[in-house]
Amino acid sequence: MTRKYVIDTNVLEIANFTINKDQFFDVISLLIEIRNTEKMIVMDLEGDIIKEYFRHTPNGSFSRIWLNQMIAKKQVHFYSNKISNKHHNHLREKLKFDRSDLKFIGVAQHTCDDPHIIINETDSDWNTEVCHYLLEELNICVQNCKQALNEDT
Repeated sequence: MTRKYVIDTNVLEIANFTINKDQFFDVISLLIEIRNTEKMIVMDLEGDIIKEYFRHTPNGSFSRIWLNQMIAKKQVHFYSNKISNKHHNHLREKLKFDRSDLKFIGVAQHTCDDPHIIINETDSDWNTEVCHYLLEELNICVQNCKQALNEDT
């Protein structure tokens, strides 16, 4: 089965060298690996993820070129970004999770991968308590780029 990744926007920002340069090489390596293999990225049918990506990837940047190539090569799957009220309420009210990142959880839970993978590098919203809840309740594993790269080795 082809691995599908949900990629948090901060990963694309790092690839543009705009934030947290420490993870730059792992980010670039993973994005190139995804592009050069049969791996896929996942976005939402509602269009919220692509809009956010385009707001954070300037024209001509590595991330925008990569994103356009992924779309052109049809290495993108689309799922709804909706999550149940139960999970929405728990994440927002009990775990104080950022509403704008719920779309990534929504699409991740609809992939067929086991576990579902969200790639994140620097967003503090994805803390240990949130990651534990996602893994236990939705079978969603939050990884950084280095972990995703080592997954196949």
